Amino acid sequence: MIGFWQVLIYLSMVADLGLGAAFARELARCDGRQDGGESRRALLRLFERPVLVIAGIMAIALFLASGFMARTWLSFSSIRSDDVERALHWLALSVAGQFLFGFYANALGGMQRMGSMNALQAMNNGLRFLGGAGVATYTRDITTFFAFQAVTGIGSAALTRAVLSRAMGPGDGRHVDVGPLRQFVLFSGGMFFTAMCGVLMSHADRLAVSKLLDAESLGRYSVALTATGLLQMLVFAFHRAFYPRFAQLNASGDLVALKKTYVNACVLLGSVLVPTGLVFLAFTPQLFTIWLGRSDPSTEIVSRVLVFASMLSGLIWLPAAYQQAAGRTRLHAGLMAATLLVGLPMLLWSIQRWGLAGATSLMLLHGVIQITVAQWLMNRDALRGEISSWYWGVLVRPALVSSGITAVSLLWLPAGLSRLLLALWIGSTYLAAVALLMAWIRRAPSTADRS
Repeated sequence: MIGFWQVLIYLSMVADLGLGAAFARELARCDGRQDGGESRRALLRLFERPVLVIAGIMAIALFLASGFMARTWLSFSSIRSDDVERALHWLALSVAGQFLFGFYANALGGMQRMGSMNALQAMNNGLRFLGGAGVATYTRDITTFFAFQAVTGIGSAALTRAVLSRAMGPGDGRHVDVGPLRQFVLFSGGMFFTAMCGVLMSHADRLAVSKLLDAESLGRYSVALTATGLLQMLVFAFHRAFYPRFAQLNASGDLVALKKTYVNACVLLGSVLVPTGLVFLAFTPQLFTIWLGRSDPSTEIVSRVLVFASMLSGLIWLPAAYQQAAGRTRLHAGLMAATLLVGLPMLLWSIQRWGLAGATSLMLLHGVIQITVAQWLMNRDALRGEISSWYWGVLVRPALVSSGITAVSLLWLPAGLSRLLLALWIGSTYLAAVALLMAWIRRAPSTADRS
């Protein structure tokens, strides 16, 4: 039940049809144009209404379908179908509440209120996971668990909406023209299409493995895929921090500051993400031993390929954010669609040819296309004649430093370390690589500074 609930929350992230991303971008552009609270509130009125309608439809649909799901889809030997149905009623409210919370929290990010956004997310996640674990342990009742989650989701959404409203300043936004609706619809549609491609990209390999291989292989692949979560968290944090800043500077017309911020952000991302990926590639057996107590060769191979592919594709999130901040969504969406068009048949063939290792082919293709074709297309205007400098600062320099420090660390790695000491050794290796890169960045002027 809890796994099903988590899947629904994940899928609800793309159910806003791209309106959340468009709203965040427009709020950031208000800061760039130095618009007052009236414009922000007009945007809130414009975007909030369809999002509330979507949340209502989502909750009603899940509520009405709860009886069918309880009796035919979700069947449990230890829980009566009536209890499952009542739990699903509360689950419907919980999913809608988390959907609205994500919309309002994303808007705070668009206004660059990162402290408020992070505090509210920490509160919401703490209640959802830690509070939910406490309720489940104390009551051992699935209906009470989801009732708690419904109250948490709706309460977090209401509180975040109040914080957002206060941050916008005075005014009601009733008599402000925020621009042509068509441009918002086109941008939202492009972001929604990109998000749908991302969902398919993230799940196609697991669906193919579950169909073509046995359940044990799916388990091994899921474990290997979990190891990429740290890279995705790092990339998402950078995207969330810099996307509204790009939109703000684009709206202000300060192209010099925009270019400098963009280049420095890419260099900073590479200096954190590349060491993370390379240290993982070097210490994969040791990390799995720390995590699970043992290591499996087939899982190691799959995990290494997935981490390498995620590292390459992650470096293009900021170039994609740069494009989206300017209102251009077709390029990234088109590249994602083209990757799927080529990669899905290749995925099926690769699994039949190489088994579990072949399931990584789609993600590997995505990473290679992103770091080569996508990087050139996205930067050919922003960094005309300077693409080689982008590769040096974002990929090559971090790779050289990280590889050198990691090789020395592996060579000197003592035998027989406990899990704790092994974790400290690997963590120190990573921190040493990042620290050396940061010192190099401070001494060397960036591409934007030289321009």
